[in-house]
Amino acid sequence: MQRMDKPRVLITEDDDFVRNQMKWALSAQYEVSLAEDRPSALAILKRERPPAVTLDLGLPPSPGDATEGFLALGEMLQVDPLLKVLVITGQDEQENALNAIGQGAYDFFCKPVDAEALKVVLARAIHVYQLERQNRERMAGTQADGFEGMLGKCARMQSVFEDIRKVAATDAPVLISGESGTGKELAARAIHRLSARRVRPFVAINCSAIP
Repeated sequence: MQRMDKPRVLITEDDDFVRNQMKWALSAQYEVSLAEDRPSALAILKRERPPAVTLDLGLPPSPGDATEGFLALGEMLQVDPLLKVLVITGQDEQENALNAIGQGAYDFFCKPVDAEALKVVLARAIHVYQLERQNRERMAGTQADGFEGMLGKCARMQSVFEDIRKVAATDAPVLISGESGTGKELAARAIHRLSARRVRPFVAINCSAIP
């Protein structure tokens, strides 16, 4: 049987007891790395590229406020914009947590952290990270090789391709408008091929020719 590697998680926490407690709670499901300050966390992030990080906003040299934590958050997301950062705050610091969400954090927990709830959110965060990573890789391939019979590397065409992917995953009716020759039927066929109905026939009808 093939061995499945455990996902990596980075815990950034300056309190030794809390840091080790979180590692103990997560080590059965994850490869856990530990950091106690911003520089060490960034070094581990660049080296190991975990999909998810827990980040205590109160880090040295100023553990009494969130300055260092917000600096760490911004620098982490510069290293990997898809990274899922779970912010950890005190019970009376929810405003900081909400500000962190606005700056790109995935979710937040107040201390003391519920280990079971953390496991659930971590699993979801890593799943979302993997989906987003796959989508980015697919889009990179699209830019090189075209998309469902259509070519276009400019931002406008990439936006069209992304819209096609989104609507193809739904059951919503789609109206495609545009002048003759702009590729409306190509877009319709692309939606069909990417949808759950791709095993059924695609029927193109010239409505203006119907008496």
